Amino acid sequence: MRHQSATPSAILRPENQCFQIPPFQRNYSWTPERIQKLIYDIGIAATQEPKHWIGIMLAGPAPQSAKCANRTFGHQCWIILDGQQRVLTLRLILLAISDEIK
Repeated sequence: MRHQSATPSAILRPENQCFQIPPFQRNYSWTPERIQKLIYDIGIAATQEPKHWIGIMLAGPAPQSAKCANRTFGHQCWIILDGQQRVLTLRLILLAISDEIK
């Protein structure tokens, strides 16, 4: 199995990729305390050398049968197999910051 490291910003940039959460994944269930822990970890990761590990995301290529409208734009489409709670939380935080800035 091939693996690769990536920063949260590389994963959350939508320019050339999309991530889907398959139906077999559990519903979003993180508590405010768990979200605060992730934000704390991000703060440490941003200021620490060597970089602080904030978790794992396991993704695989989305099957051609998966609905992915972005594929027509040349995007790489992935399904999230592990780490969807963390990725979704990061995305929600960024959307909240973006809304606040606007």
